[in-house]
Amino acid sequence: MATGTGTKDDPWVLKTPPGSSDYTMYRDGDQIVCMVGSTKLTEIAGELAAGRLKADDIANLKSETGPVQDLAFTMVNTAICGLGTVAPNPLVSLLKHFPAEVARYVA
Repeated sequence: MATGTGTKDDPWVLKTPPGSSDYTMYRDGDQIVCMVGSTKLTEIAGELAAGRLKADDIANLKSETGPVQDLAFTMVNTAICGLGTVAPNPLVSLLKHFPAEVARYVA
């Protein structure tokens, strides 16, 4: 169920399945502007860069059933624009292909 009226000042706030994160959406003329999960991905990347994640946190993020993969799947399959479908790629690729670099930032 959504809350809000769908305006920029009072956007709809919705939950992604399975309820792991929120996203906001509002009407802007004939277009719908959607900030799906990029904010959450930015927060996760910020926590990693700041060295606030432990090895267990990283393992959970890298897991196929972890929050990054869940959010990436949701974004890729529900975004209405190309940017939303590729926004998860930098963090997903970092976690998957550069484990030594990620390990440098473990708390």
